Amino acid sequence: MTNTYYLSATAQLKMLAERRISATELLDLHLDRVQRLNPECNVVVALDEEGARRSARAADEAIARNPTAGRLLGLPMTIKDSFAVTGMAVTCGMEEFRDYRPQRDAAAVARIRANGAVIFGKTNVPAAAKDHQSYNTLFGLSRNPWDLTRTVGGSSGGSAAALAAGFTPLELGSDIGGSIRVPSHFCGVYGHKSSYGLIDIAGHLPPPPGHVAPSGLSVVGPLARSAEDLELLFDILLGPAEIERAGAELRLPAPRHDDLKSFRVGVWTDAFPLDPGYAAAIDQLVGRLRRCGVQVDEAARPAIDAAASHRAYIQTLFGIIGAGLPPSAKE
Repeated sequence: MTNTYYLSATAQLKMLAERRISATELLDLHLDRVQRLNPECNVVVALDEEGARRSARAADEAIARNPTAGRLLGLPMTIKDSFAVTGMAVTCGMEEFRDYRPQRDAAAVARIRANGAVIFGKTNVPAAAKDHQSYNTLFGLSRNPWDLTRTVGGSSGGSAAALAAGFTPLELGSDIGGSIRVPSHFCGVYGHKSSYGLIDIAGHLPPPPGHVAPSGLSVVGPLARSAEDLELLFDILLGPAEIERAGAELRLPAPRHDDLKSFRVGVWTDAFPLDPGYAAAIDQLVGRLRRCGVQVDEAARPAIDAAASHRAYIQTLFGIIGAGLPPSAKE
């Protein structure tokens, strides 16, 4: 049981379904690890132990009746502190939301809870989820569990670090300019930035509470310790926003192939200056793909002006981030 907290979510769910561990025991393992190691890295910034224990006991009863009653039944989880979770404050690292306690879960959190997950804590973010590190005046600085002198990244920095530290087997993140991808990379875990509109972002800060329209470019996505677990959570989260459901339906096509050799891979490394270490890692990946029989083309290029595309993206991104800021902040 010593390293159970480092198993994949899929493996932990299998243990739960086979009654090799109870949801209550699994929760206790994760809470104990948070208690012992979190003071050093400051990743988990809020706990709801009482509510989580109630949920774990209910999950154990449900598993006894039907182990497949929920795809996440009995699995302990933390959630990025930009999503509304009933029973806990949602601050997004901002002083003005220190005591804001939502009356309903964010849409993505509701899907996770409906599938039986036991939500026990919130993870740190930069203020307003607008930085590539995770520091705010409410909870302070999160440190990378692999090396406490280094950053966890942001804005889903607490999410990625909680996975790396073995505090949670799955996490929920959001991304507008790298907020899932950067911390996943910094902490050595998996993250998926979903396509815009595939997952309901309602109940996320920002925008402030009460906004109906979603923020442009912002998306929700899963973080995990394996690609298999990313797919598990992504499938649960997938679905249009509540306001669109009367007239919209999502139907993702099946994968075109089911083996690596059938795929073509294009590699584009000269659009912008590339760090030598990254270039070497990409070259290693290309070599491994070719040894697996994948057709790799390093000369193919899409009909895209990379520089113009980047300029348009930056203008759009900072237009969204800057909207509503006071003049002094804009300066």
